[in-house]
Amino acid sequence: MTNVSVFRRQAIRAAVRIHEHLQGPAHHGSVVTLPHSAWEDLCQTAQRLRHADNQGWRAASQSLIHDVDYATHRFQREMEGLRQSLLARSQPEDIASSRDIANDLLALGGEFAEVSIDLQEHSVSVLTAGIELEDVYLGSFRIVLVWERIGQRPAYSCDAQEPNHPQDREDITHPHILDHQLCEGEGAASIKASLRAGRLYDFFLLVRQVLGTYNAESAHVALANWNGGLSCHGCGSWVSEDDYSCCDRCDDSVCSDCSWMCSSCSCSVCSECSSFCSKCDERYCMPCLATRDGKTLLLCETCLEAQQKDESDETNDNVSVQPAASPSPAASEAPAPTTDSVCVGEAPVPARSGRNGSRRVRRQPARRPLARRRRATRTASVLGSDGEV
Repeated sequence: MTNVSVFRRQAIRAAVRIHEHLQGPAHHGSVVTLPHSAWEDLCQTAQRLRHADNQGWRAASQSLIHDVDYATHRFQREMEGLRQSLLARSQPEDIASSRDIANDLLALGGEFAEVSIDLQEHSVSVLTAGIELEDVYLGSFRIVLVWERIGQRPAYSCDAQEPNHPQDREDITHPHILDHQLCEGEGAASIKASLRAGRLYDFFLLVRQVLGTYNAESAHVALANWNGGLSCHGCGSWVSEDDYSCCDRCDDSVCSDCSWMCSSCSCSVCSECSSFCSKCDERYCMPCLATRDGKTLLLCETCLEAQQKDESDETNDNVSVQPAASPSPAASEAPAPTTDSVCVGEAPVPARSGRNGSRRVRRQPARRPLARRRRATRTASVLGSDGEV
């Protein structure tokens, strides 16, 4: 019996078993399959984002925002797939016949370099040609479908035959494969629909198409950093060897977004070895920041000296000064102005300025009091009456 005949007999037997599974367990099992993994991944990523926000790690927060967005879209896609499964469950489902499934299995030989059927493992596998994305050769992949898992997750896996891992990430063999599981992206709904209907030819071609595409926004590791790079200690993003630096305080590798230069000593520091001055909001390494006794605010040396000087000046301004003794009531009374005996009853004559700019006071002729003038006049009249001179 030739290999072609053997494969044909295996395809017919596998088609009968697949058809029976699709009409039974797969049809009912799809109803209760919930995206637990996608939900847990979303919760963990959101928790890391909250921690980064609380710590003030702005660069890490920006990177985690993209991760949360990716996890949200993944959960949304799987929820949409669940919704479609529920709709399909409520309607009569068009499942391929055993003959159609067998023809699909036989047709796979014209699309893939190798097609294998294992009746004991209840699996069908195909081998793709070598895949190269943006000048990065990833090698060929074996797509293994276990038909007893159809209606459950995961029903298939993608195994790299010549793994080309990024540095320090042996769990990744493709930008969209993590632990042998493919991130289907926009093709998730079509792949699930083809499996539920038993259209295996369409299923394997769709998976191969996803393997041959690249989306940088949803990649586990960017192709630009595939052949070298490190994981940033601050935000966890993958950076190339030319884009990272080492913290001068702890020697951790960080990306350019997670490293700062101390405004005082000019050291390159990471987020954990630096903080902001509470006064001037400049970034400093921790040894260049200080706190006052009984205080919790971090201040740089300049702001600390300025605050100490301000507090010292304020203390000096608040020193109490002893008030002057209040004068006695007798002394408080203003002395009566002295009367000018010469100029009684006359307004003072303003001084006339001299030639040298000085002011000269013109004296008025002295006048005797009126009573004395009257007595003198009376005496003179008496003497005149007596004939005396």
